[in-house]
Amino acid sequence: ILYYFSIKAILKVVQPKIVFVTNWYSIRSMSIISVAHDLGITVVDIQHGLSAANNHRCYINLSCINESILPNYFFCWSKKDKRVIDEQFESDRAIETGRVWRFLPKEAIALPFEKVKPIVLLICGLDLPSWFSKLEEKVQNKYDFLIRPHPTFGLSQESIAFLNKVNNVYIHEHGSLEDVLDYAACCLGEWSAGLVEAQENGTVTIAYGAE
Repeated sequence: ILYYFSIKAILKVVQPKIVFVTNWYSIRSMSIISVAHDLGITVVDIQHGLSAANNHRCYINLSCINESILPNYFFCWSKKDKRVIDEQFESDRAIETGRVWRFLPKEAIALPFEKVKPIVLLICGLDLPSWFSKLEEKVQNKYDFLIRPHPTFGLSQESIAFLNKVNNVYIHEHGSLEDVLDYAACCLGEWSAGLVEAQENGTVTIAYGAE
């Protein structure tokens, strides 16, 4: 509630014509969207990653979602995404803009370690996969690992506790995925569309499934 009223106070002062969000279904973004609608401000969601399948999990079963927390428009990357979004919302609110992030200059990121061994990039959710500790122990003399947690949810305390005990595993939380792909010898991931982006970048990708 406090966040809602803080955003409302800011938007009343700034008085923007349009508000852009990049993750409309997060609690924070839905609060911003709700405030913007109350103030008559148009809201646009910018697609922040590739959709690996024909349906994004957050575009499904939306009958219970109130219009007050939905953006007015979606900027999407492809005709496929536009079709899926329009079908799910039974409207024509998706606008095909292409990948708006593609031509932004890459940041010169500083790795949290000196690159001597090949780097394996792991894209994961809240928890590291159960087999990761065994893999790390087996190849620790040959590879370093760079963990890319979910940008919204981060890592669980259990995963962080494990990472604090090892010397060749590091976390990359900030900056774009493209900034780190050039450093990676390969990319591991379960369900993340980041694997598709890694393939587009020419990085070797390995998808693992649930146990």
